[in-house]
Amino acid sequence: MSTLISEIIREALRYFSRAFGESFLSRQGLKRAECFVYPQGAKPPTAAQYLKLFEPMDWRKRSVEGRSCNCALLTQRFFLAVLPHLWYDRGRIATERNEETMKWIIASDLHGSAHYCRQLLEAWKREEAPRMLFLGDLLYHGPRNDLPEGYAPKEVIALLQERQADIFCVRGNCEAEVDQMVLPFPVLADYCLLESAGHLIYATHGHHVNEDHLPPLHPGDVLLHGHTHIPRRTLRDGIYVLNPGSVSIPKAGSWHGYMTLEDGVFTWKTLSGDVRDTLRL
Repeated sequence: MSTLISEIIREALRYFSRAFGESFLSRQGLKRAECFVYPQGAKPPTAAQYLKLFEPMDWRKRSVEGRSCNCALLTQRFFLAVLPHLWYDRGRIATERNEETMKWIIASDLHGSAHYCRQLLEAWKREEAPRMLFLGDLLYHGPRNDLPEGYAPKEVIALLQERQADIFCVRGNCEAEVDQMVLPFPVLADYCLLESAGHLIYATHGHHVNEDHLPPLHPGDVLLHGHTHIPRRTLRDGIYVLNPGSVSIPKAGSWHGYMTLEDGVFTWKTLSGDVRDTLRL
């Protein structure tokens, strides 16, 4: 805690703005913070005195001792105030750690359909998920598949460019070097690893690693893959094997859909948002 206070003091003396407060909270993972730091031997102000002293939030205001104060407004209700003196013998900070986990939208097997890409992006916006994990086969329809509705790989590239910084993608059996040349985010990794609610998640396309060829995972871990175009959840040797199905070419009577992952809960949904299945790890 003393380290955190020292960091606040060090940075607040350099920045006197709301931007400092917001960036500090973000880096520290705090939802809110109250920090009272005052000089050695001084009597701590009451809450009422504190609020009165720092309204409006102007770092040029003077304290009751007549010494200049630096303030950084964090939110409407919470603020940070630091007295710029050489030493401090008292301090109090109340913090609440941000325990919220990142929400993911997970999709697979788009196969170049601009029509369904638009619907997927609308679902992404509706879910308010910061990131998307795509399990391969973005652009090419593949020799075994009929052309999906709205097949237009160039349009898909343009649509995904707007969210390029928020997309993670693993390589499908239809990805090639030329796909990486035209897409603005990496697509040639064979797998990636995530963690949710203490469970390791191994995400891959599924044409090499699947429930018949499991990677080195422990019971309770998750193998997440696409490729079959069929939504699925099963347990193999204590390992969860999950598949979101296909965005554009669903098979075996399944739906055009995707998954979400939040705080250890996988949810299968149609592109319109109807829930089809849920699994809590």
